[in-house]
This record gives sequence, C-alpha cells and structure tokens, in this order.
Amino acid sequence: QSRFGTLYQQVGSLFALFMVGLAVGSWQTQRRSGVATSKAVAAVLMIAGCFALAWLGFSEGVAELPDFLAWVIYGATIALTGGLVGAAFPLTVRSLRHGGMISERAAGLAYAFDLLGGALGALFIGAFLLPLQGTPTVLVFLALLCATTGAAVWRENFRLKPYAPKGRL
Repeated sequence: QSRFGTLYQQVGSLFALFMVGLAVGSWQTQRRSGVATSKAVAAVLMIAGCFALAWLGFSEGVAELPDFLAWVIYGATIALTGGLVGAAFPLTVRSLRHGGMISERAAGLAYAFDLLGGALGALFIGAFLLPLQGTPTVLVFLALLCATTGAAVWRENFRLKPYAPKGRL
C-alpha cells in the first residue's frame, strides 16, 4: 500500500490472497494430523520470523521492479504469510488438546488469544510502531517476537508431559 497508494482494488486483492493462504495453510495442517503439534507450532513461528527477516532483506529490491512483477511478489508474500498463520491456528488447538484440554475449550482459548493478539497488534504496530519507526523496525520486531515465542513453545515441549485426566486414556 505504501508503494501504490490507497488503491482499494489492490488492497482487497492482497486481503483475498492472504485468505487463500489461510485456507491452504489450515487445510494442509489438517491433512497432516500426525504431526507433533507443539514442535510444529514452534517451527511455524520460527519460519515466520525468518520470513520477516528475509522480507526485510529483499523488500527494497522489489520496490524497484516493474509494477506487475512487484504485485506478483507482494501477492505471493501475502499468500505465504497467510499460509503460516493458517497452519498455526489448528496446530495450536491440536497442541492444547494434546495437553489434555477439551476441544471446545482449546478452540475457544486459541480464538480468544488470536483476537487479542490481532487487536493489540493492530493498535501497537499499526498505530504506533509502524508510523513512528518504519517497516524495517517492525519486521525486526516481528522476527524477534516470532523467534522468542517459537523458542518458548519449543522449550515447553520438552518440559511438559501430555495430560491425561483420571479415567481417560
């Protein structure tokens, strides 16, 4: 948006590509139900952090490309980001269920934190960090946030044992 201005059709197209990425990421995760869940959540977070740093490295070069090629790269980047987000949610719910939480509670808790993170992220990043510090700082911040969260999830994977309530296998 910062390159092309407020062009609603293009912004809407980018949102649609993000949603396609969400659907594909979620679908792929559901197909692989045997994946070790907390390790997979950690891996998705770490990949997202690396992806943010990679975008920092080549985003300026993309800005110099012809418009059509830039849109293709922006669209692919948005779709891949959506795919990572789409993979993270079902993996998180599955990880909570693996820890002994019932399905409804796991989905509700994951959804609540998803909404909370979206609201806080929009407020903090969109209203303050991005306008005051710029895109490179935001990308570094997001990469560090993803990496530290992924490392914490990975560490917890080795610390916690699956929970099995009495009378339940």
